[in-house]
Amino acid sequence: MLESLGAYAPRAHAPGVGKALGRIIASVVMVPLFEEWLFRGILLGLWLKFARPFAACIGTSLFFAFVHFLKLPEGMTIADPASPLAGFELVGKVLFHFMNPQFFVTDFATLFFIGMMLAWARVRTGKLWFSIGLHAGWVLSFKAFNQFHETVSSHPLHPWGVGDSLRSGLFPLLTLVATAGICQFVLRRFEPGCGAPNRASR
Repeated sequence: MLESLGAYAPRAHAPGVGKALGRIIASVVMVPLFEEWLFRGILLGLWLKFARPFAACIGTSLFFAFVHFLKLPEGMTIADPASPLAGFELVGKVLFHFMNPQFFVTDFATLFFIGMMLAWARVRTGKLWFSIGLHAGWVLSFKAFNQFHETVSSHPLHPWGVGDSLRSGLFPLLTLVATAGICQFVLRRFEPGCGAPNRASR
């Protein structure tokens, strides 16, 4: 759909399907397993011992979104990596993201909402399997789309509607809202009285 709107265009030198799968398969398997074990397994599991489920989901999702942006913004470099003050310069430039209001709307909000969906799925099912599967599907879609498409920066939807990837912009956020509605319908079977496991179990 985004391609038909002109917001993204096919890459001129896109890899073959086999080569593209080779590039992304490790991420599709390893990233969801590790991140769900860490954020929704350990961190959320501990948080649930001291807070209500909704508060625990918010806290872990904010942290989940925050750590994804602990890197230098694209195009920025450290002037003198050997300088004694290089660490302070690095921290300042890493936190540069958070001084931009647009960043919170088009990037941070998307990662936060993803974290909330994954955390709430963990709470509702009491297990990690649903979160791992959902996360893996997103990674596959995100990586595969980026292998074959590139953003059209001159398009009217850029940068608020869509950003440099499917993880940025209001349009991807609305897609996540629709996905949340579908997940809400599916997860009803795990509510108390429908054979749901204990939410504190892993």
